Amino acid sequence: MTTAAAICFAIALAAELRGICIVVEEGKRTAAILRRWRGANPAGHQGGSLAQLEALNGVLTELLEGQANRRRAVQLLVAGVMVGALGNFLSLSW
Repeated sequence: MTTAAAICFAIALAAELRGICIVVEEGKRTAAILRRWRGANPAGHQGGSLAQLEALNGVLTELLEGQANRRRAVQLLVAGVMVGALGNFLSLSW
């Protein structure tokens, strides 16, 4: 294996792991937001509660703020796959 291929593999691994970490962090953050919103209906009314309706705008705003993180995660994962593919081509013996 060439040095360039090893460097590509290391970069790909780092990018993909960071992308996965971002996805996991966003999942936890989203779950916490939705649990907090669900907790605004302690009586468990089927149609929801007034507190849930009042909090809905804030919940949607918080969820939409995470779009940049999700976009960055996708970019890192795609970059990791592309750099890994480049590493595979570089490791081929001609």
